[in-house]
Amino acid sequence: MNDISKWPPTAFFEYVAQNFEEGRGLTTTAKKSIVEGRRSKICCSCGPGVDCSTNERCECRRMAAELMATYTIKRRGRKRDQKCQALTDQGLKVKPDLYYKEFYFNCGSECTCGPACGMKALLKSDKRQSERFFVQRRNLTIGFSVFAKQPIEEGTVVACLNGEVCGERLVNRDETVAEYSMTLIQNDDILRKFVSKTGRLTEKQKELFMKIMKKGTECISVNTASKGNVMRFLSHCCRPNSMVLRSFQGGLSITDIRLFFIATRRIEAGEEVTIDYGAAYKKERLANCLCAFCLSKKPRTAPRQSNQPAAQVAVEEQEEEVDHQEPQNPGNNAESRSTRKRSRRPMRSSPPIQNGENRLVKVCRNNKRPRDTPDQN
Repeated sequence: MNDISKWPPTAFFEYVAQNFEEGRGLTTTAKKSIVEGRRSKICCSCGPGVDCSTNERCECRRMAAELMATYTIKRRGRKRDQKCQALTDQGLKVKPDLYYKEFYFNCGSECTCGPACGMKALLKSDKRQSERFFVQRRNLTIGFSVFAKQPIEEGTVVACLNGEVCGERLVNRDETVAEYSMTLIQNDDILRKFVSKTGRLTEKQKELFMKIMKKGTECISVNTASKGNVMRFLSHCCRPNSMVLRSFQGGLSITDIRLFFIATRRIEAGEEVTIDYGAAYKKERLANCLCAFCLSKKPRTAPRQSNQPAAQVAVEEQEEEVDHQEPQNPGNNAESRSTRKRSRRPMRSSPPIQNGENRLVKVCRNNKRPRDTPDQN
């Protein structure tokens, strides 16, 4: 089962701890926007030992406060205001449709604040993933899924989805990329509202950003097909325990937007981490859904399979050793109505098997990705 000769080409990838951009598939407008966006970096100088989330003079905190003000909805009469939250180590209060109702800001790698900063939740989630997750394969007919090694509290950040920031043209011409990509920006009303109001962007930056977000003109995605992290293995479940959200980190460019997952309830150690791919994906690909929730409602004689696509695990980790096997492109959670541009293959969802979980990474690091081997299921 864990023989490397039985892994499909998609089981091999290079680990990256942050998003990167090479211009693939991006329109001229998107490329110009990224160049202009480099001028809108936001970096605080609070220093080690300071918690930016409580420091009113922190530039990052002020940026987060501006976003919170933009997305706070004032109610009339006796109805309570719908307040946007701040993304910190303390986590978020889980609510329906957070993806469309809130947008966040976190400190970046260039900020001088240290580990004590509560606004470095995303940066912290990129570290020590081998200590927090493993990816396990149970048999040759299904792929791999992500499992938690430690409990994850409700509302806290699980991890970010890292990969290549690419354009729609690349996604549309490469089926593998389509299978392993998640939409970052497309016709974004929530983001358009902020861009139109903020004074942190130049008029040129605003113009380019608004063109990208115009309906039907541009779709920016995070592609994890060849370079990514463990979150590319997340499986679908009709009753998921995590959801996807977005946040700016260290600036206001397209490439400063991070996709990240929070736990919608407490996730226990050894439990699989799952998301909802959304109604559209389920209708197209999962007429007979095999997630753990759906299987629990079927007779015990039903085949115990899973909703994961054929494997994809590759690892030439440069900074961390993540225990994984076989990939999968995370899709935007159903609560966010799935913003995935293209459909992806079904993934599995079931209890982990705890044998040989560390072997895969060690083998992958010593083997290059096979190029002309057909995908095996």
